[in-house]
Amino acid sequence: MIETYGDVKIVFQSNGGRLYGKIVGKTINTDNGPRKETQEHLGRVVDKEHLIFWNRKRGIFMYDPFKAAFLPAPESFSSELKDDGRKKKKQLLDFGDTYFVSELLKKIHYDEVIDAIPYNNKDTIYSMICYYTLNSSANCHAQTWYEGNLCQVLYPDANLTSQRISDFLKAIGGYEVRDAFFKAHIQWLNKYVSKDKASILDSTGIPNSIHFRFQATSNHNGKISQEARLIVPIQRDSGFPILFRVVEGNIVDVSTLVKTANEMSLRGFSTDLFEFDSGYCSHKNIKELLEKEVEFVTRMGEDWAEYKALKAKYAPTLQSEYALVEYRGRYVYVKQVPITLDGKEVYAYLCYDVDRAGDECHKAMKRSKKKARESAKKKPTPKEMHEIFQNAGLFILLSSLPYKSEDIIEVYYIRQAIEQFFDLMKGLAKLAPLRIHSEEAMYGHLLMSFISSVISTHIQNETDEYIDREARMFLALRNQKCIVFQNKITTYESQSDANYYYKKFSIGNPDYFDRTDNGWEPKYGLIPMEKDEDDEE
Repeated sequence: MIETYGDVKIVFQSNGGRLYGKIVGKTINTDNGPRKETQEHLGRVVDKEHLIFWNRKRGIFMYDPFKAAFLPAPESFSSELKDDGRKKKKQLLDFGDTYFVSELLKKIHYDEVIDAIPYNNKDTIYSMICYYTLNSSANCHAQTWYEGNLCQVLYPDANLTSQRISDFLKAIGGYEVRDAFFKAHIQWLNKYVSKDKASILDSTGIPNSIHFRFQATSNHNGKISQEARLIVPIQRDSGFPILFRVVEGNIVDVSTLVKTANEMSLRGFSTDLFEFDSGYCSHKNIKELLEKEVEFVTRMGEDWAEYKALKAKYAPTLQSEYALVEYRGRYVYVKQVPITLDGKEVYAYLCYDVDRAGDECHKAMKRSKKKARESAKKKPTPKEMHEIFQNAGLFILLSSLPYKSEDIIEVYYIRQAIEQFFDLMKGLAKLAPLRIHSEEAMYGHLLMSFISSVISTHIQNETDEYIDREARMFLALRNQKCIVFQNKITTYESQSDANYYYKKFSIGNPDYFDRTDNGWEPKYGLIPMEKDEDDEE
């Protein structure tokens, strides 16, 4: 059968019960006889009406005969042909970890956010979320993981070959997709998590060797690297991220505060209190916050004239028993001093952290010994070391609110939550290293990492445990296997650690699943006996 599309003719031939397509070439005469030009074997036909084909070289693709172009297949088409008879699906699968994540997303209503993402193949989204949350390997191994995991049953139409994952990340990295996601995510925060509008702002570097516009030479806290810079504000009350922004690695933090606050506001999160470190602290930013009546807590820059004046006047008498406060085993001397900035009264808090002073002095001595070994001329003088010892542990906080001494320390050290969040995002949520080659794919990767970090943040909020404990939790859950039959799935016994987490998160541990028109339904107890039914594949 030959079909004509403009100047292009495609031959459709049946072979072994399967339909194949081939572009008819032109016959030309040569010295060696006639031969075909522009002939192209398209491969197996997936959808004849829409000209969707599959072959080993390209995978699933769409052919446009009018432009002679090979295009990505629509999202609804899988990356592999189903039931092609060449590969038998595994019946024994990893069960507990994917089942736990899938049920947790429903329990915390985050499936509402995921379903709001304008990408047609939801099976791919959910499978990739599970992969990002449960596996630290590169995305090129996702298909291998998928074939041995419950995901292949829960999300059978997922596209997890390397080529399709790349297309997927590019598709969800578009601005319209991110816009819809952030809107749904912030609505979820307000509806199901907390209405608190206080936020903590910080950024982290994403070192990479990718040649795209965000890569630049960064000098952040004295560390020079080639990187992009990821900005993430988190909700102070819950620790959940609000959104993310990416800027060039050479852009300094101080210039990003206002723009980040504006984007948060336009997306539905108008912060009423900002906490940020000294890298964001400038007279211009403080003036802007005071004029807009946004409360703030920050660390004053050591280059400020106000810092030097406060230090000279109050530091010598700071260490007094009346100024000492304790916070979670840390001892800090604190003195509140009202000051005037831009005609408005704010509050400076001179602080001396005893633990921090010891750490800084110890590090200074190690550096001094190292320089002395390298050269006697490089060794710091006693005057230089005395100045380091005097300043060690000393910092000044600045706030628009008159906190009590014990309260300002708690408020400031809550800011460490965002450092823990970045550790989580770079570890469990696969933020780094970047394994992408385009701006759109980078945004798609960050979106997947962001969702994975939301899951991990919820787990850590509920268990109050560290990242390494979460990894062990998923390993214990993964040890629970399942057997897949035609219409049922039976589960193996779960270990005590897995049982603890099922109970902790109020997630049922089913004995088997029934296949229904709406998917797999969990069941408990014995399977009802039915006559003349053989469920096993």
